[in-house]
Amino acid sequence: MNISISSLTKKFGKMFALCAVDLEIKGPVNFALLGPNGSGKSTMIKCLLGLVIPDSGTIAVDGVEYPSGMPGALARTGYMPQSPDFPENLRVEELIDLFNSLSADPPVHRDELLKDLGINGFLKKRFHDLSRGMKQKINLLQCFMSERELYILDEPTASLDPLNAYYLKNRISDCRKRGAAVLFTSHIMKEVEELSEELCLMLEGKIITRGKPDAIIKKSGSANLEEALVREWKASGYE
Repeated sequence: MNISISSLTKKFGKMFALCAVDLEIKGPVNFALLGPNGSGKSTMIKCLLGLVIPDSGTIAVDGVEYPSGMPGALARTGYMPQSPDFPENLRVEELIDLFNSLSADPPVHRDELLKDLGINGFLKKRFHDLSRGMKQKINLLQCFMSERELYILDEPTASLDPLNAYYLKNRISDCRKRGAAVLFTSHIMKEVEELSEELCLMLEGKIITRGKPDAIIKKSGSANLEEALVREWKASGYE
């Protein structure tokens, strides 16, 4: 799946969340969308998902522009939000039935995920009674149980213990190997170095650098990606 974003702009009141952003993501690729809180990452993701309508600019998937191309693109996309917000009163088994009913594709990985993540052990619990880690497992399940061409993951390892974070990273690698694109956000630079093939750094609604992690590190003369991005950040004059 190829995503082309051109001059994408979005204001909330007087504040620019996105300021004429241009970005191309040519899949299959693991692409990291980086930046501090308030940099525009979440707004970018919500525009891709049709949850926020930009003020101007275009989004095209495989050459078909939104909004006409949005239904087809979303049907091929899995989304894992940072904070899962599913119906609190439903039991886990009821949520799984709901996920099945909303998906046009067969849940080919559902049983595997249920077993690997230990979800079978709390199927009868209501969502509001789950721990944050359990909720994130349900979030992971709904995103990956059907095969997609694009996965959008917002801080995907948040609330996961090291074992399940490791499992998720392997799942991401498997998706990439079978030809899917993965767009993810993360504040954990080690995670970004492990997973990303390309990345961009956003600050105040603008992309200030973009490229392959190794090339960004080499260009800045840094010891690691975290140091390289901090240097890019300071060199751009943003506080």
